[in-house]
Amino acid sequence: MQSVFMGVSIFYVFIFITGIIGANKIKISRKMRKLSFVLFALSLSLIAYGVTPPPNWDLARHFEWLDIIRKSDLSLFEFLFQNKSGIGGWLYKNLIGFNFLRYIVAKMFTTNNAMPFLCVLLEYLIIGYIFIDWSKDNNYKGRVNFTSLLLCFALFPFPYAVSGIRNTLAVAIVSLGIYQYLYKGKPIAVFIVFAAIAVTIHPAVFFAVPFVFFVRYETGIKGFLIVFGVTLFIDLATTYFASSGFSFLALMARTYKHYTSENQYRGDRYALYGNVLIIGIFLFVYLIAKKNEGINKNWDKRQIAVYSFLTYYMCFILGNIGNYDMVTRPSYLLGVFSPALTSLIVNTEKKSRSKTKLILYIVKLAVCGICMYVCYKHTIILLQGY
Repeated sequence: MQSVFMGVSIFYVFIFITGIIGANKIKISRKMRKLSFVLFALSLSLIAYGVTPPPNWDLARHFEWLDIIRKSDLSLFEFLFQNKSGIGGWLYKNLIGFNFLRYIVAKMFTTNNAMPFLCVLLEYLIIGYIFIDWSKDNNYKGRVNFTSLLLCFALFPFPYAVSGIRNTLAVAIVSLGIYQYLYKGKPIAVFIVFAAIAVTIHPAVFFAVPFVFFVRYETGIKGFLIVFGVTLFIDLATTYFASSGFSFLALMARTYKHYTSENQYRGDRYALYGNVLIIGIFLFVYLIAKKNEGINKNWDKRQIAVYSFLTYYMCFILGNIGNYDMVTRPSYLLGVFSPALTSLIVNTEKKSRSKTKLILYIVKLAVCGICMYVCYKHTIILLQGY
């Protein structure tokens, strides 16, 4: 039965992508788009459910911890706040959000595969919401959505959403909070709630939070100088805070040190180079957009806020170009915001002169080509789990 569900899921993913490519010729209602994305998320989560993780995947270690949690006699409250024996791993002891999820999965399901199923389902439902909402407001057609989909799978890799689960889930949640605050105009309390949940799943997502406030307080060129300044001295700062008495700052510093150590995974250089090229291309497009002052007058202020945030964030990523994980992992957030990145090219192209339009057309082809190659390499990694 599982193989049947797997086959149907793969078939629907193929149909969904084909439908996205041809959507510019077919009028689709908003309800149908919502339903198609829900089924798309469900199909991907069923594919994730069928994974048998190799020993080198984080998911294999998560499965081991789930077995230990399932056999323990701790109540939910004891597991979250009184886990003195470190059941489930000392590394995750203070991550309340992640521990809540692990406890629920361990106690309510007999199979550990429910963990990647639920995480992937939630992640791609969030991505689907942003895709549909952004596309609705910008009246995009299928080809633009297809470019966004390519960007999403290249920058928010499905194999890592399955194998890592914790990082990608936290990124999806904090991205939703950022989107609600900057684009939908929700109160800052909404953003804080989403950010707090995300940080208690994986503290590394906190690196995205300061750039939200850079946008709100219109720091301008000073903000970009601060970003590059921080990336130059962040290693020294984390060395100091790692041994400080402030538990949260110490946790953040140790997280940064963990992901920049020489013991971290350094394979799959295509992901590093692909991300750097994509980020460089979009920063180039943003500079063209800023140079054409007429564009800013025609852009929605909410769009400008999102574009500014993504630009600050991309500068931060490039400032860490020497650190493999500090380029690839933060780029997950860019994958969630792929519709906004695609629209940056489209909006700039619409208001540009013919020569610039030709350059931007070549840029779109380059982005698609890079994304297709990266997605192909990601697919090879995914097949290791089957």
